[in-house]
Amino acid sequence: QNIKVNKFSIFLCFRSELEKRHFVLEFHCNLTIKGQYDAVGRILLFPINGEGDAKVKLTNLRMKLDINTKYVKDKQGIDYFSIKNYKYSFDYGDRVYFDLQNLFKESKQLSKFIF
Repeated sequence: QNIKVNKFSIFLCFRSELEKRHFVLEFHCNLTIKGQYDAVGRILLFPINGEGDAKVKLTNLRMKLDINTKYVKDKQGIDYFSIKNYKYSFDYGDRVYFDLQNLFKESKQLSKFIF
């Protein structure tokens, strides 16, 4: 909930075939996602029951979007593109960092140690 995406910065490639209504976008960037989390479960032997602030950082993320569109008309008869289908692929890059505050409600020390 309440997710905010930061530092989505480097746009590598944009290709289009307008007659086929096909677009390809490629990104290479560092990405930071901030938000709130609520988690229940287990990590190895440790029960998780936490909620709080979350931050995920990805370094050197690579992503490719392959989008097929179709034309749709609005009420005034103007044509717009609408997504018909899409495929995506991505590589997490070098590293993924997680910062989950208060992951173990019962133990702040364990929360700091794990993440």
